[in-house]
Amino acid sequence: MKRLGLGVLLLAIGGIAGYAVRDLETLFLDMNPAGVVAWQDARMGFVEAMAASACATTADLRAAATARGWEVVPDTARGIAPFDNAAEVLWVDVTPSLPFSKWDSDPFGFDAQGCLLP
Repeated sequence: MKRLGLGVLLLAIGGIAGYAVRDLETLFLDMNPAGVVAWQDARMGFVEAMAASACATTADLRAAATARGWEVVPDTARGIAPFDNAAEVLWVDVTPSLPFSKWDSDPFGFDAQGCLLP
């Protein structure tokens, strides 16, 4: 009886381990650096489109985001570093998004003159 119980226990542990490995594999497929590179390309293309003048404004940001079909949301939670001292912060839903990112959107800060902060 003990051998049967031990066999069932080992099968259960093996089954749980199999599911865990499968779930971890699907979870870490997002760790592919190609996702990060795609996000960087999209974000840099967006910044380049805004940088037509020395002072990129919120209107430039909204126009570039609208041209790509990306959503622009005003900042509702003040004090997000590195833009904790910015006069205005807008969040842009950059697509594709950064894998494993803390936020769904990317923040862009503007100074008192309305220019995009570096």
